[in-house]
Amino acid sequence: MAEVFLLGTIHLDIKSAPLLMAAILDYKPDLITVEISSYSVRYRQAMYPKWRLCLKRALKQLPARKRGHPQVKLLKRQITMPYEWSVAKRYADCENIPCLTIDSGELAKKELPCWEKTLLAADNVKFLVKEPWFSLESHFLECHKLASKLWNKPDPGQLHTVLAFLKEPFWQKRERIMATRLKRLSGLDCRLVHIGGWMHLLDGRGLPNLLCQLGEIVCEKKLISRLGD
Repeated sequence: MAEVFLLGTIHLDIKSAPLLMAAILDYKPDLITVEISSYSVRYRQAMYPKWRLCLKRALKQLPARKRGHPQVKLLKRQITMPYEWSVAKRYADCENIPCLTIDSGELAKKELPCWEKTLLAADNVKFLVKEPWFSLESHFLECHKLASKLWNKPDPGQLHTVLAFLKEPFWQKRERIMATRLKRLSGLDCRLVHIGGWMHLLDGRGLPNLLCQLGEIVCEKKLISRLGD
């Protein structure tokens, strides 16, 4: 049976990438899985040049001072390949081990083809930069604080708020698909590291997230935190 280790991440926080790589190096896996679908990887690779051009055109319609808005920075990160996949794939290629996508492609197939006309449309970009400016660093540090709090000392009320999306059948199905694929891989004789969003790996206290569905096959889980936890 595989030794299964879970690494929880804050999506889009690219400053966490070195910490993620350090954690992978510590575990020395024989196999890595990532919360992303093969469809998403392929589609992102194919569409990134076009997405970048769409955003560039939309930004030209903004005053120069607005082009550095934190929402624009988040958009740039959103259309770039997730750092979790990039880090995992880089390690896997260097060590000549498998790096597998285990997520359902349903969400990506629904959302990614629309980005050119929705997310990256000039009108949407103009709308986003009307929002008040904020510190992107502070935003992500707040995300880390919430994740650390719920990871280490889960509060039932807050957990049910954060994991409210699990009440929807679509999200329950997605968790089941990832859990089924990980359980299947857990039959291999290897050290398996799975990388995914921290909410999926919380002690859900009865809520059907990925961790709860994996049960006893998990040897250890670690939050990739910039707070030093």
